[in-house]
Amino acid sequence: MKPKIKSIETKYMQERQEFFSGLKNLDRRSFLKVSAAAMGAAAASGLLPGHSFCPVSVAQAAASSDSSPSFRFAYISDSHLYEKKINDRFVRALLHAVEDVNNLDPQPDFVFYGGDLAQLGQPKELELGAQILKDVKAPLRMKVYFTICDSIVQQLLRAKRDLELDKLLKKLSRFDVIMIDDFGYVKQDRDEMEVLFTLLAYRYERGSMLITSNLPFSKWEMIFKDPMTTAAAIDRLVHHSVVLELNVPSYRAEQAMKRKNKNK
Repeated sequence: MKPKIKSIETKYMQERQEFFSGLKNLDRRSFLKVSAAAMGAAAASGLLPGHSFCPVSVAQAAASSDSSPSFRFAYISDSHLYEKKINDRFVRALLHAVEDVNNLDPQPDFVFYGGDLAQLGQPKELELGAQILKDVKAPLRMKVYFTICDSIVQQLLRAKRDLELDKLLKKLSRFDVIMIDDFGYVKQDRDEMEVLFTLLAYRYERGSMLITSNLPFSKWEMIFKDPMTTAAAIDRLVHHSVVLELNVPSYRAEQAMKRKNKNK
């Protein structure tokens, strides 16, 4: 009879139970030593930032020269959310992160959460995440799905192959914003172009999209292959949209130059 293979979560829960059972046998001094060692190891590996168990980043936009007000936003990083009965450590981490955000002074203008809600989690995980995040005090909260263009195209192709494209599109509709990076960097074949256009058409006037590309609209026929589809895709994107053209030097090139000068 083959030995039963244990899942990662089952092993974790068993090890967790054994760990806490072992703590009961420690005296006070030994407990403090174990706690200090665990804290030091976590901090040294970067798993435990000094301010929070679950990293919360805060960014602020500087006021422009025309005296427009600045704004702050907080970002709660990936928490690998599971159902509470399966694994409670990530639930506790997210609860701690929400508490950290609520204790910020001044409060952020809005909050981004990049976790399993942003990675097409299961329905029960989505419900749990929404339940926890509703306690965030910030006035504006958004569920944002970030992906690179090639990745979302492959997801759409697999869904179409399995006759589940409509199901995937409805799942993506849970997000307030879909952010697609590197749009047009990789040449698409006709099947890839078709599912990409399907996504744009489905999101039109249903949900927001943010797209980054190094191609001007005049060259988008390289993506959508024919003038009619190209025009239809651009028409859906620019309606209700704001187009930002960034004619600035590459920050990667600037950083590489700084490192090169520093090493001289």
